[in-house]
Amino acid sequence: MSKTAYTPPTHTLRWPIDDDKSNPLTLITFKLLSISQHKALVKQHEGQDKALERAVICESTDLTLVEVGKLVTADFNTIKHQVFTLTGSNAEDIAKLSKEAAKDMHPLLVSIKGDDGQDITQYRLKPPTVATTDVMDSYQDEWEKTLFISTSCTGLGKHQIESLSLPDFNQLQERLIDFLHKSADYFPLET
Repeated sequence: MSKTAYTPPTHTLRWPIDDDKSNPLTLITFKLLSISQHKALVKQHEGQDKALERAVICESTDLTLVEVGKLVTADFNTIKHQVFTLTGSNAEDIAKLSKEAAKDMHPLLVSIKGDDGQDITQYRLKPPTVATTDVMDSYQDEWEKTLFISTSCTGLGKHQIESLSLPDFNQLQERLIDFLHKSADYFPLET
């Protein structure tokens, strides 16, 4: 994934440690996870909440489990908070995008690859039709419903949706939920 609107936050360790190669480690840089990365971690650590938490932290920071174990708890708590803020937030919150920029063109925090190999840095979101939601409702699996409505309303493919960073995906889902559950007067008329 290429960098676009996202500038990775960092945390300077209050109590530096040595990494796995005995080099001093003082700065942690946070990455955004894609949907496919997050789903793989959830599947790998199903029913193991602490192991899942640590795996998400490791994947988001490039720390190893051994390095996580060396952290002072206060540094760990800061890192954990930052990681779960990034995985649970939407793109608009993270990028501090203006409401004007988020009408129908949605810039991605982290670009994804298109089928043609080109970077996709934004997508146009269109509201679903009743016919589209009827097809969505025919799916039994919630993930398949999510993929169907996401691809239908963005023009992105399944692989591209699964490559979205979690904040970009969360932003998309929040907007789709608005389209599926809010009345027309919720959406301002364009001027």
